Amino acid sequence: MSDVFRATARHERVRDFRVTLALTYPFFLASALAGRLSAGRPGSAFAVHRRGSVFAEARAAAYRTLPYAF
Repeated sequence: MSDVFRATARHERVRDFRVTLALTYPFFLASALAGRLSAGRPGSAFAVHRRGSVFAEARAAAYRTLPYAF
């Protein structure tokens, strides 16, 4: 019985994480876009060359940040 309960609880946490990711991804995307747009300005804190897409950058930021919510 406890194995079933643990599996169910884990699936609920995974589902909650995915819902939270879906709801917050647009904010991470906006943040990544703002960072890319300000990266071209001299003296910007974001003035580093990034590789990959802005979508991958937003996804990586979300996956780095959201686990702290759980």
